[in-house]
Amino acid sequence: MLKFNTSRSKKYGIRIYVFKRYRVEDDSAKSRYSYNQVGTFLLSEGYTDELKAQLTHEEVNQLEGYLAELDFAKQFHIELDDRNQFIKISLHIPKPLHDFKEQHLDNAAEAAGVWFNMPRILLENYKNAVLSTAKKVIKIRGDHSELQAQLEAAGLSLEQEREENKHKGRLILEGRVLFKALLKLEQPIMQTCRELEACAKQYGKEKRIFPSLLEQWASDKNPKEMKKWYIAIAIDVLMQHGINPTIFLPAEQIAYYWAQNHIDHYSLSEAKQTFIDTFNIQPDEHEAVNVVFEKIYKNARL
Repeated sequence: MLKFNTSRSKKYGIRIYVFKRYRVEDDSAKSRYSYNQVGTFLLSEGYTDELKAQLTHEEVNQLEGYLAELDFAKQFHIELDDRNQFIKISLHIPKPLHDFKEQHLDNAAEAAGVWFNMPRILLENYKNAVLSTAKKVIKIRGDHSELQAQLEAAGLSLEQEREENKHKGRLILEGRVLFKALLKLEQPIMQTCRELEACAKQYGKEKRIFPSLLEQWASDKNPKEMKKWYIAIAIDVLMQHGINPTIFLPAEQIAYYWAQNHIDHYSLSEAKQTFIDTFNIQPDEHEAVNVVFEKIYKNARL
């Protein structure tokens, strides 16, 4: 079992400290436990392979669950290192279902490259259920101003739900264009998968990317999920092969995905100039790119 502590600095953001529980052997009949620190990492960078090697499969799942909670909470603009901003709830799961997941499904899903983070799934479903129920209540009652205001005070809105659905659609379409380009590289598809995985590690992400998953992301059929960092690593791999992704998408859209994953490494002015130089952005595109960077860095300070 793990325990987590956090600290925050203005320059580097939140740092996570990971402690592992050990049983203390003594002559007493009562079990006693102590915690030893096994690692630390910046939230923006993710944990290392060295830390992961010290953890059991169950402990890695616990760590991934904790990180999923923090990532999910960002949308509510709360202090992520203040545990008073979180409420813990318990679920009683039938043992056969739990055992199947722990003993069989987790390893099978990891080997197949299937994303499976139970805490994140539960959190997303919880939020979706709240929004869906609020929508039904508002439709039945007609007068929805009070409930709408309470919903927005909680950091949610029905308009937000509509915007999120539009955003997901845009991610899929823009990701599809870049992943189609990756499939056209003159190299084995498995090599492209390994290059994507290597780029993901630079962003603190651990994900097995199989040819079938890459083909799914490039397919005209909508994938089950598409994340911003998926597109960011596609951008990186294309650049490694001398292919500027701005030939596929507008410069400001490439800037949007690139900036998200470099915000902790550059100041605002450094990020703008680095992006312009790296992607050979033309002068008539600078203004649109600057607007993207200004917005992303402003939101990050909130």
